Amino acid sequence: MKRILLHKENKVLSALLDEQDRAVDIGCFDEGGSNLGSILIGRVKDVVKNIPAAFVDIGTDINAYLPLDDLGEHTVFTKKNGKKTIVPGDEVLVQISREPIKTKPASVTTMLSISGKYAVVADGRTSVSFSKKISNTEFKNALRPQLKEILAPGYSIILRTNSEGADTDDILAEVKDLQEKLSDIYKRAQYQTSLSHLYDALPDWLSDLRDTRDDSLDEVITDDETIYNQIVSVADDVLGAGVNLRLYDDRQLPLIKAYSIEKILNDALSKRVWLKSGGYLVIEPTECLTAIDVNSGKSDYKGGGALSAYKLNLEAAREAARQIRLRNLSGIIIIDFVNMADEEMKEQLLKELRGFLAQDRVKTTLVGMTRLELVEVTRKKVHKPLYQTGVEIFIG
Repeated sequence: MKRILLHKENKVLSALLDEQDRAVDIGCFDEGGSNLGSILIGRVKDVVKNIPAAFVDIGTDINAYLPLDDLGEHTVFTKKNGKKTIVPGDEVLVQISREPIKTKPASVTTMLSISGKYAVVADGRTSVSFSKKISNTEFKNALRPQLKEILAPGYSIILRTNSEGADTDDILAEVKDLQEKLSDIYKRAQYQTSLSHLYDALPDWLSDLRDTRDDSLDEVITDDETIYNQIVSVADDVLGAGVNLRLYDDRQLPLIKAYSIEKILNDALSKRVWLKSGGYLVIEPTECLTAIDVNSGKSDYKGGGALSAYKLNLEAAREAARQIRLRNLSGIIIIDFVNMADEEMKEQLLKELRGFLAQDRVKTTLVGMTRLELVEVTRKKVHKPLYQTGVEIFIG
């Protein structure tokens, strides 16, 4: 696979293409990045117990949301007013866990963590765990005792999917480095004032690049020298050893044209998505959920009946999973497949869809099928959906 990076005005477009140059995912990010993952001293502005949550000033227009059940022995107050658990005026060490989405404010947590290419180190119960997508038992059994040996008390280590097959020494070195960074943040926090930043995460587009699995990425291509130099400066942290970084300089054929990026973006923003069989999906984001409707259209599955419906639905399930990832849809997603009477085929369709959704690096859950035969999916909200990112500036 290859990742294409384009820069225009204050935006960076990141498109991951498969071997057929078909888009797998697309991100459009502010050049400087959001504050997602950054760690700072927040000042409590209000506490609303019936939600229950506190609202914390983190230097943005809207105060961030902090769930009260997030508080515990791990929580670090750099300034405390009174003996109550949390009150206005308290200053607390927080990490931005979700950027603002539509009318919802950013969310923060007092459970701090720092991500690397191979691992996440977090405070909390001392433990070692592995991504559910790592299936190599031999790899886990070999690495677990080595990680426990270097694990600092009060920290947990989570090995990311990227770690599978990586060099053990590189993984252990990164874990040590992440633990040292987190410990340093706690030490410095005691001497910092409100709104002080103690850790700034990588810009979102660089985090996105870092989080691409090494074994799936062969090449990163950009035509922007500034972007190229930024990647070079942190290459050890964001690129695998076998990934080629290339500065594209063909003036006759711009990079955006060479890989048909404008068409890819138009398709990813279109309401209707055609299937190879002649059927199509209609994708409608709303305020509370996203609806995906499967239509037979001019489908070439002949013969009618349950088998034809199943084949169409299976094709639609694969494409729906791709579109959810491509468009970065999140929250509640309802898929209305073509009706099928056969219960075994329904179960098989759900099994296949679950497998397609499992390929998403963002946590995506197939909840099940309702009595009205609507399939309910949930996907974790992290970044804005593609249609809200301003990606249109790269078209035309």
